[in-house]
Amino acid sequence: MITYGEDYFGLPIGISTEKEGLGQPLFYWDPLNPPRGGLNFYEGDLLAGSQGDLLASELSGQVLVRLDVEGDAIVGEKRLFAGQLGRVPDVKVGPDEAIYLITDEDNSRLIPVAPKGSRDPVADLTD
Repeated sequence: MITYGEDYFGLPIGISTEKEGLGQPLFYWDPLNPPRGGLNFYEGDLLAGSQGDLLASELSGQVLVRLDVEGDAIVGEKRLFAGQLGRVPDVKVGPDEAIYLITDEDNSRLIPVAPKGSRDPVADLTD
């Protein structure tokens, strides 16, 4: 019902940004565009210090966004892989606790992301 979102033409989505009885978001992007893709919490132990952080893929910005979550607040934002992998429509956490990015370029890839010191890491999310 309420949102700060905009459609592809810049028009507001929803009826308003507030309504009596409904709370405000803990976090939203400003500016609201570019379009987001997948969203996942990281609950594993493989990436030390990342437990509870939120991972968001971004389509046109071609990045993975790591939101540092503490309690019920977003206290930091880190943009990773800017322009390196192409569009990233989704991010998943595997049963091995690794993070997997899905790209939609001509040669679509499932890219594992591992912590520093791991065998063949694509990047280190703990920096």
